[in-house]
Amino acid sequence: LRIAGGKPLTRYFHKMPKLWHRLEVLLNHFVELVAPWLLILPLGRDLRIAGGTIQLVFQSVLITSGNLSFLNWLTMLPAIYCFDDAFVSKLFTPGFTTSASIAAYTHLSTKKYTGNILRQSTNIAFFALITKLSIPVVKNLLSKKQIMNGSFDPLRLVNTYGAFGTVEEERVELIIEAAKDDNGPWREYEFKVKPGKVNRVPRFISPYHYRLDWLMWIAALGGGNIGQNPWMYSLLKKLLEQDPEVMKLIAVDPFEGA
Repeated sequence: LRIAGGKPLTRYFHKMPKLWHRLEVLLNHFVELVAPWLLILPLGRDLRIAGGTIQLVFQSVLITSGNLSFLNWLTMLPAIYCFDDAFVSKLFTPGFTTSASIAAYTHLSTKKYTGNILRQSTNIAFFALITKLSIPVVKNLLSKKQIMNGSFDPLRLVNTYGAFGTVEEERVELIIEAAKDDNGPWREYEFKVKPGKVNRVPRFISPYHYRLDWLMWIAALGGGNIGQNPWMYSLLKKLLEQDPEVMKLIAVDPFEGA
């Protein structure tokens, strides 16, 4: 339950037997460390399609088990390129595939040679650029003092990224409450996705991204010290002022109509 907000099925995944979770870890390592090579290396059509299928199935499981916003959907995009026309055509009717084949043939037969040379030249230049910019990234990956999220060029074209460097066993949840005076009663602001009331069923939001709820989760990591997240003070000020734009991001305003 490390994610910003669970889904209706998250609890059931979390409550699965210990053997299930051990198998999950093994499969996770295989899918993320071994299977990607099926997408990259020229190992043949069948293995390429198998690699793409593995990634799509794996990301689909992540989508059903947790709200990681659009991250899983973006990860699916490169895997789709593993499927050629012959494979994808099986998903459509014969009439549709015939029309697509005619359109593709017409396009290729009228394509100018100069355009093909320009495209190849662009691809080679792009490959050379990415290769050069990836050198410091690879060095960082192999370093003992690895930087998880960092940029190595002025335009930040190629960077290092890591969503979860460490995963804590206990989750700290920041709760925002307010009262008209110090004696209370103190009332809680409820967010649209962020965990709050334990009897509220989690929502299915993917691929939409509730950024405020996500930031509230990030701010709670490491003990929930809001001093390391100065934007929190601005949020609290806006809540006290009943800022209309900020109140739209809140599911329940305890002082609405008061």
